[in-house]
Amino acid sequence: GARAGCQVVLSQAVGAAGSSTEAGADASLAAGMSPRLRSLACADSAAAWARAGFALGGHARNEVVLGPLRIVLAGKDREGGAAPRPDVSGLTGWVWEELPDATQRLAGIPTATVPAGAADGQAPLQQPGHPNGIVGVDHVVLRTSDLAATKAAFAQAGIEARREAVDLRPGVTQVFYRPANETIIEVVGPTPGAAAGTGAASFFGDLSKSSGRARESTASLWGITFVSDDLEATHRYFGDHISKIRKAKQEGRQIATLRGAELGISTAVAIMSPHQRIPSASL
Repeated sequence: GARAGCQVVLSQAVGAAGSSTEAGADASLAAGMSPRLRSLACADSAAAWARAGFALGGHARNEVVLGPLRIVLAGKDREGGAAPRPDVSGLTGWVWEELPDATQRLAGIPTATVPAGAADGQAPLQQPGHPNGIVGVDHVVLRTSDLAATKAAFAQAGIEARREAVDLRPGVTQVFYRPANETIIEVVGPTPGAAAGTGAASFFGDLSKSSGRARESTASLWGITFVSDDLEATHRYFGDHISKIRKAKQEGRQIATLRGAELGISTAVAIMSPHQRIPSASL
């Protein structure tokens, strides 16, 4: 089933990050270390991401390295770049350092925990130059139908929210996290107490049909927003497989949306112009 498929994909991401040990996680928590997002598990094939201009690394040549984060691609390529199976697609789980109690499902997402600095037999992460011009991850988007429960799960894991925003659209709230001051996680969910008919229901849809997650979960890893140092050059690289460049909500930035399905990428992908430096107290 879908859950078994997700665990297979996640196990490959754990293998890339190092062995999971409960003792290591508990010891690091006692030492006051902060949780850190280490890698994302994705059901797409490495070949599909290579076609999209990402350089591949890792022992199995199935990892995309972007700054401190790895995307581990566990799918097998099929003609046309389709996902390897219909019931498991997109981002299926994540690997963290320093989560307490060897957490298995952070906010309902299949989760593996590794101790800080877990060795994986490889040289230290070195980011290759990606032909598409992408240089980093701006943020990972987690979509939830129960914002209060998801916030509580993050708090229990020792991950503190940096800020909230309610101006995305009526009835929708964004909560921003930046664990270990690295990859931003944007949690998007219906505003508690919002009046019916605000549009939140159509925005979130039926999360039980979201890819790569158990049916009873309230949340899913919905997509990734990357950063390009030269968004116009990246836009030219993707040609017809990307939307028009438009103004982003963050002042001074631009964004475009990749038509990833045309390339065999099953998770939502957007690409932004470089991140503007902002005070650490606000994000």
